[in-house]
This record gives sequence, structure tokens and C-alpha cells, in this order.
Amino acid sequence: MSKSKFTFEENRMLTEIYRRLNFFHKGDVTRPLVLLEVPSRAKCLISMGIIRPSLSETPRVYNWYDLTLKGKEYFKNYIEDIQLSENEVLFNGEIKTFDKSLLP
Repeated sequence: MSKSKFTFEENRMLTEIYRRLNFFHKGDVTRPLVLLEVPSRAKCLISMGIIRPSLSETPRVYNWYDLTLKGKEYFKNYIEDIQLSENEVLFNGEIKTFDKSLLP
């Protein structure tokens, strides 16, 4: 896949961040706990500077992650009002496609 696009797995995690950020946190990018993921999967978004562990990471188990300053700037492009029906669709597996060129 091209380096100018996010991979399927990256889009899956970004979709979950988008869903939690907009549905549960009402678009507040400063709120913690935006992604629950295992470190081996989260490392790609960590290396891009989008997320960081909320606390220390424990290998092979789910950990909570927060947005970094770069991640907060990025997600300011994706603040939307999500209704319950869209939240359910995203929760059930629909994957959004995010624009990697918007990374600060």
C-alpha cells in the first residue's frame, strides 16, 4: 500500500478513535482514553506520533491510549456530531478512510 495512505489496520484504529472521540467525548480532543488496543497493533500509530500510552504499556494485553499533540491537531479535522445509529454502525465494524496528508 502507498505510504501516502493509511493501511486497513491503521484506518480501523483511527475509526475507533474517531467513534470514541465524537460519540463519547463530544469532540473534546483533550480527553484521555480514546483507544483500547494491544501494543503490537498500536505501535504504528505511536510511531506516527498520533497516540501515546495512557499509562505504562503491558505487552500482549489491551492498554488505553491517548492522543498526542499531533493526534489532537489531526483529529480536529474530524470533529463531527455522531448519532447513536452511526456509532452502532462504526462499532459493528464499518471502517472509515482517513486522509494521511492531513497529519501535521
